[in-house]
This record gives sequence, C-alpha cells and structure tokens, in this order.
Amino acid sequence: DDDDSSYFDVLDADLGLGTGKIVTGLKLYDNNIHGIIPEELSALEFLHLIDFGANRLMGSLPSSLFHKFKHLRELYLNSNYFNGTIPGNFTQGLTKLKVLTFGNNQLTGTIHKEIFTNSISLERVSFESNMLSGSIPDVFQKMIQLRDIRLGQNKFISTIPASLFNSGKTRSEGATRSLTKCDLHGNAFTGELPGTLTKGVPFLKYLYLHDNRLTGNLDTELFCGAANSFIDIRLNNNSFTGNFKIQCLMENLELISLASNNLTGPLEDGIGHKLPRLREIHLFDNKLSSTIPTTIFDPTNLTAILMYNNQLTGSLTANMFNG
Repeated sequence: DDDDSSYFDVLDADLGLGTGKIVTGLKLYDNNIHGIIPEELSALEFLHLIDFGANRLMGSLPSSLFHKFKHLRELYLNSNYFNGTIPGNFTQGLTKLKVLTFGNNQLTGTIHKEIFTNSISLERVSFESNMLSGSIPDVFQKMIQLRDIRLGQNKFISTIPASLFNSGKTRSEGATRSLTKCDLHGNAFTGELPGTLTKGVPFLKYLYLHDNRLTGNLDTELFCGAANSFIDIRLNNNSFTGNFKIQCLMENLELISLASNNLTGPLEDGIGHKLPRLREIHLFDNKLSSTIPTTIFDPTNLTAILMYNNQLTGSLTANMFNG
C-alpha cells in the first residue's frame, strides 16, 4: 500500500504514437542518483511516467520544467532531498496528471490552490513527511477522482476542509468520490470533524487523523456513510469528547483507535456484534466508565483490547473469555 511506484500502466493508448523511438516512461526509482533535475529532461516531451523516487536528488523543485509534459500521468519525486517551497505553477499544463508524490523530502511553505486546481484529475496526492505549513486549500469539490491523499507528518494548521469529504452531491445521486485513503496525521489541525465526513466518500477504507489537535463531540454516526468500507480508523491523540458508541454495523473494520482523548460514558453492550471483523480496539487514556461488555470479546479475529487508564468497574467473568 505504501509503494510509490508503478501506480498505473506505463503504456498510454491515447498518445497515438504507434511504434518508434519515443520514450514514454522513465523509471529510476531506488538508486543513488544525486544532484538536480536537468532542464534537458524536457526534451522527452512525451513522457507520461517519471519516477525519480528514493534517490539523492536535491535543490528546489523546478517551477516550469514539467510544463511541457502534456501527457504526464505520474510524477514521483518522493524520498529525496528537495527543499524550499512547492511553486504555485508547478502543475500548470498537467491536466492529465493522476499521481503526484513529494513525500519524504524537506519541503516548506504552503500548498498553493493551483497545485490542485490545475490538475483536477489527480487520483493520488502524497506530500507526507515534509515541513509544509499553513492550511490545506479548500478546493476538493471538483476533484471527484481523488482516491488517496497523504499529507501526514507536516505542520499544517487550521481546520480540515469539508470539501475533502463532500463533492456537494447527495447520496441519491450516486457515489460522489472514490476516496479510499485519507492520511492527515501528525499535524496541528484544529476544530471539529467536518459534519459531511463520509457523506460523499462511501468507499473510504483508511482514515488517519491521529496526533492532531481536533476537538468537539465525537459522534461515530459520522462514520456510517462508509460503514461497509472502513478497515482502519485512527483518531487517537486528539481532544475529542462525548460518549463512545458505535452507531452502525461496520462489518469490515479491523482496527479502531480512539485512545488519548476525553471520551466518557459507558461502553455499550453489543459492541462486538457491530464490529464482527475487529482485530484491535484502542480506547486507553480516556474517561470511560461502567463495566466491560462481554460482547467486546466476540470478534473471532480479535488480537488486542487496549483500555487501560480509564474508569472501568466490575469484575472479569468467565463468559468474557469463552468465545
């Protein structure tokens, strides 16, 4: 899931170039290539895959070098030593771009909205593990093809854009976006979760918002829009409040982590019935009370129940462990 290469097929049928000595893919991933990207690369104007990931390239990102690549589908510059800001016109002319990865570099500054609006066909955006700051542009309304966004481990602040989870269409108009993974962990996002969370993203499988500064009442009904899709939800190390209660059947969920928040109230009876494929549940460092419901032990694949540092009461009973 974390491999940043070969996201799409190398051949592109709509180029219409036939056979000949025209380079359409340049893949140099995981070598020891160093220095800067030369301007002469633009001579290979028919490239639609450029993969320079996991090398030792350095310097600032070129502002106009990639503008000539009108057929470019995938650009991997992750895991290098690029520094400075991301030029606002970096994606100018890249209307066919599907994958853009800058992860694991030393980039700073803000993300200009044009990075996204110039390439609304983006399906994967990966800027994680840099030093990017400011707010995320609220421009996702028309990016209905987006399915994987990774901005974790930066210095982003402000609230999470509501348009990331909602394209403005109703459920009756069909699936509004194919988003399956959203990773914004390890930043300084504040405020409450968008009220439209999962409303327009019914295929969301992985939601990583842990290690931020999010607040507000955690209503798990927000997850129900993607109840049949969720595999992994991590909201730990925030400041959420409210009672912990699973509002819907989540038959594919394997891990849920709500640890180190300010959740209160009793654990509901029947919780295990709503999470039949659960492997791990992390609820430690909260203010949960009441006895431990026996159904929490029911999922057959369960490997870890972490609920220490709460205010749980009662006794351990034999039927907890007989399943």
